[in-house]
Amino acid sequence: ATRTFPPTTTTTPRTTTPQLTLEDIRLPDIYEVAKYDLLIRSYLRPYDLPNSNPDESKEYYTGNVKITFKLVKTPVNFLLFHAHPSLKIGDTIRLRGLDDATDLTIPKGSHDYAKNQLYRANLTRTIDVNKNYVLDIDFVGTYGYSSRSLSGFYISKYTEGNQLK
Repeated sequence: ATRTFPPTTTTTPRTTTPQLTLEDIRLPDIYEVAKYDLLIRSYLRPYDLPNSNPDESKEYYTGNVKITFKLVKTPVNFLLFHAHPSLKIGDTIRLRGLDDATDLTIPKGSHDYAKNQLYRANLTRTIDVNKNYVLDIDFVGTYGYSSRSLSGFYISKYTEGNQLK
């Protein structure tokens, strides 16, 4: 029996957006993170108060993260960490050495967002390998709303009976 196949055609390959690699989104392997201490304070508009003014600008959160890490591979004069672009990182980032007297303040203008949700903090000097440090970062954010986004830190609202919760 003879099988007939449809004629082969050539197509022009489509141009696609390049795929991100792990190297594009992962932190460099020069750090060993020991722990994250995270504090978040939530501020919500008062839904249940009489005559409350529904003002979404009153819905936000503030926070602080202390990242304890060891620099393990090479001395560096900058640090990278993940931060969503919707976060407003505080004006000053602090780096404190646990094994020595390192105490650096990284002022606004020396830190900013990099690509792929990475944040870069440029240091005023190089920090040493095999030392432990604490990176101290303050931030402010606004919630993702479930009608717009279910990613990140978001508020979910629903109605039960006639009451908004």
